[in-house]
Amino acid sequence: MQLVSPNAKLELTNEVHQRKNTFGKRTMVTREELKSHWDVVKKRLQNNWRELSDTELAHFNGTPSELIGAIQQKTGASWKEVESYLTKVMRDRRSVSQHVGGLAEHYGEEASQFARDGYDQLASTASEYSKRVERTVRSRPMESLAIAFGVGLVAGAVVLMSRRR
Repeated sequence: MQLVSPNAKLELTNEVHQRKNTFGKRTMVTREELKSHWDVVKKRLQNNWRELSDTELAHFNGTPSELIGAIQQKTGASWKEVESYLTKVMRDRRSVSQHVGGLAEHYGEEASQFARDGYDQLASTASEYSKRVERTVRSRPMESLAIAFGVGLVAGAVVLMSRRR
């Protein structure tokens, strides 16, 4: 009794081939990676192999193995050459993404430090003004009381007038 169909064995073999080279390391891109970066991959393929047209690549929806086979057939390039090129393109995409991520992290840290420095400076200035006000109130209590009373009257008048409208 056969549990696995011949087609399933072929698909599994293709998947294993996609995932590992002769040393057991992952080399080939997956279908999902191709789909997510297809516009860039397509452009890079066309730059490398001028004979690949937009119409030939426009609706490609197969596996990486099928893509390699189609490129191989159209260009005469070897399987290994096409596979290596696809792997390089995806590695370049990953390194660019990592570089951009690193830059974003760096600038985020700089912005955070800038905000902390600004907060520290503001807190220091506010503390200085608080001490000045305290000294002024202690040295001239009656004048300070009169000013506070006047400010309170003006604030009350503004609130009262805003409610009437």
